[in-house]
Amino acid sequence: MSHVPSSKDRPAKNIGSFWDITDLKKTQEQLSAVNLQLTDEIAEKDRLQEEQIQLERKLHQAQKMQALGLMAGGVAHDLNNILSGLVGYPELLLLQLPKNSELRDSILAISESGKRAAAVVADLLTIARGATSIRETVSLNTLISEYLQSPEGSKTRTLYPEIAIRTHLDPTGMNISCSPVHVKKCLMNLLTNAAEAIVSSGAIDITTSGRYIDEAEAAALDVKKGKYAVLSVVDTGPALPPLIWNEFLNRFTPKNPWASAARDLD
Repeated sequence: MSHVPSSKDRPAKNIGSFWDITDLKKTQEQLSAVNLQLTDEIAEKDRLQEEQIQLERKLHQAQKMQALGLMAGGVAHDLNNILSGLVGYPELLLLQLPKNSELRDSILAISESGKRAAAVVADLLTIARGATSIRETVSLNTLISEYLQSPEGSKTRTLYPEIAIRTHLDPTGMNISCSPVHVKKCLMNLLTNAAEAIVSSGAIDITTSGRYIDEAEAAALDVKKGKYAVLSVVDTGPALPPLIWNEFLNRFTPKNPWASAARDLD
């Protein structure tokens, strides 16, 4: 609105004008819709690019594992031929030696070493075939005792004499269906990492226990409900800083590690 003052031949008056912004509003709404669509398209493009990168990484990993499997299969077959004598001949010698012979312990050690080497070959074949070894029904407590009495378990005590390895085994027996070789290897890795985490003196506690998972907890953990055997290895070493520990979990922990472990120990 504008005011026009009066003059000699014209009275004062107000002049007003109006601007219809309907078309402008429609244009702005159209532009907003186009901008929103473009934003969604850009986000979708970024998502597809990230998905493509992840698929390429998985493809490269699969190709790498395939090549590793082929190599492991060839090495395993060659080692099997070599180990056949290392495992077989000591048994023949034991049959010919008297029970009170001083050589029996040494030959038994050779035989046990050959069997452990055969277990390593079995791991290579597991990688080559993409499947785990044949399962057996064994006592989890027995597997722990056998490992601690093995040369590998004794070596841990020798390397870390100031670290006490204590066991707290469930008296019920804890029978599980598993690959004994792989369970012992898991225990070996856990004990080695625990011993290395302790600065000087300390203790490592190995515990077995039973646990019942109901339907609600089973749904949350993505496992079947029922009874499970739990193997726990706890050391007195210093913990990792939270940032490093979280980064480790994000990089190396599967989506549901408890589900994988629970299925193996069911």
